[in-house]
Amino acid sequence: MLVAFLLLSAPGPAFAGPFDLFRHGVTYCVGGYDGFGGARTDACELPAQASRHSAWHFHDMLYDGSRCWACWDEVDATCEISFLDAQSGWREVGEGDDVCLSHAAADTVFSHVVDGQAVVAPPPAPTVLAARVDQVAAGPHAAGDDVAVSGSVRDPSGVVRPVTGGRFELTASNGSKTTFAGTRRSDGTVAANVRLPNSKGVAIRFVPDPPALLPNERMGAAISDASSVQVATCDFRARITAPATGASLSSGAPTRLRAAIWNAADTSPVPSPSGTSLVFSVVTPGVVSPPLAADSALEAAWTPPAATAPQTVSFSASGAVGSQTICPSTAVTATYSDLGLGFDDSGLPTRCYTGMECRGPIRLVRPEPGSGRARVDALLADPAAQVAILDNGAEVWRGAPIAGDVYPFTQSYVGLGAHSIKFTVIRGDGSVVEMPDHQITVRPPLRVVVPAELDLGTHTAGDHWTTTCTKLDMSGSQAADEHQWELNVEGVTGCAAQPGLGYTNAAGSPDFALLSQTVTQPAFDPRRREFQICLAMPNCAADSAPTGAKLLLRPLTPAFADQAREVSLRWVVVGRPWYTCHGWWLWPTLTTAGLVLLVAGVLRPARFAPGASIRVAGTEAGVKRASAMDLRGISGSRAGFFRDARLG
Repeated sequence: MLVAFLLLSAPGPAFAGPFDLFRHGVTYCVGGYDGFGGARTDACELPAQASRHSAWHFHDMLYDGSRCWACWDEVDATCEISFLDAQSGWREVGEGDDVCLSHAAADTVFSHVVDGQAVVAPPPAPTVLAARVDQVAAGPHAAGDDVAVSGSVRDPSGVVRPVTGGRFELTASNGSKTTFAGTRRSDGTVAANVRLPNSKGVAIRFVPDPPALLPNERMGAAISDASSVQVATCDFRARITAPATGASLSSGAPTRLRAAIWNAADTSPVPSPSGTSLVFSVVTPGVVSPPLAADSALEAAWTPPAATAPQTVSFSASGAVGSQTICPSTAVTATYSDLGLGFDDSGLPTRCYTGMECRGPIRLVRPEPGSGRARVDALLADPAAQVAILDNGAEVWRGAPIAGDVYPFTQSYVGLGAHSIKFTVIRGDGSVVEMPDHQITVRPPLRVVVPAELDLGTHTAGDHWTTTCTKLDMSGSQAADEHQWELNVEGVTGCAAQPGLGYTNAAGSPDFALLSQTVTQPAFDPRRREFQICLAMPNCAADSAPTGAKLLLRPLTPAFADQAREVSLRWVVVGRPWYTCHGWWLWPTLTTAGLVLLVAGVLRPARFAPGASIRVAGTEAGVKRASAMDLRGISGSRAGFFRDARLG
């Protein structure tokens, strides 16, 4: 014991655990790999790394939250005891977990340590990105209101990490959930108009599509924290009447904000009630200005701040009339800049596809009449003025300003990637007015490959739907995981069995949606490009797929309407014998009836009353002298099963 104590307390290289005590110090290598399974090549087994070791073996796969790595050690457990314990957010990849089908670079060594000394030092701790709900339109709000929300993915310092899209999840006070798809904005954030359910309170969360990660980044939670919205009872609505939607405002020039009162349903204007108290909310991305109190005419002044490039701003109004609530109507969105020239890029796509034309209009927006409008008109009327469109910094179009202020954008792409579209106006003196970048992601076109027929198999009537599912394999398709789908079936009217889509619901439980109605399926996991087609079974009857039964599969992306497919369906349901089919009610009924019969047979027969007696003699006089005999005490006088008591 003393020797063991001295060995453990002696100075020297740090040991990871009892295995290392008799082998080596802390020694491991974490690196990328190429392929998976028997054909895999690991960076840590290449000569540059393996030559440093005499007993070297693959230990385990590790996942850092976004990528997988292969860990090698000296036939011990330092991959787990030393490396993994020191890495926050990493985990082992268990058997059957296919997360590592997404490969790390084969020639990349993340960290290599020999006897506690770093040969390849690990990079600094990864930057953890977080999803968040950035803004929710100012309230109060009522059930059924369409409320503008925005969300983003940001690093710890608050810098936006652009995403390709996302959705907003609303949770009502009763736990029910509703999901709304978002639209990607040019700054990499996502916005949507969500409709509030009939609930006292609503929690709104943002679920982003995974962003393109830098080498030392990883995503934190896949969903943001909740932003709470209280749902009120609205007695009136406040509509913004000035400025107009899409207006372009000049920095430094006071802008008049004006509102009008409408009824609670927001269908018609009403005279402004006496004692109306109203405030204007002015919101620009990332900034919430203090509310502006309206005067008795329901007006207020707002001066746009300096902005060299156009900035988006939205206006809404709300307030009260005594105890009555004035809710905002739909917010009005405008732009402002030093020049007052606005740009409308809402017609440009945010996603295009290789080999297909990418096009859309860009519109110049001039300010309202005034000094700002005069400056813009003079700029665009200058013969020396030019307009240019740039794609990732390369000029793709240049010309004189076009009458009507609408400029077509047309491009065709051959490679995948992200493109930043910039629209510029070049003054006669060479200075440039730029619109904010519009981001376009270029992806491969959709190509759908599915089997012509799907056999759902032979099943027994009464089987649960979870035992009947068959995979519709989409793995041979290109980019199928990047689109949403509509599924339904035709030719199954009158069938005892009904096909449906098996999926995992928001609570993480298996769920089933009949395909006799159109079902919308979100884009699926790229590692499991498949649909689970299942059968809702009859309880007893036999059934089989009729001729003409088919599954209709349609992408929701309009550009790929030609990729809709029909898949013939086959199935057989074997009926059950009547006694097994109806046994669930038949046997309990028969058992109950037997018990009732047994009890009735015992209780129903008539019995002699207690104390009843009889005198028996040969003459009438003898009867008076004879002793009375208790009837119940005479042999044979008792009642039987369904037989009254009797005595003869």
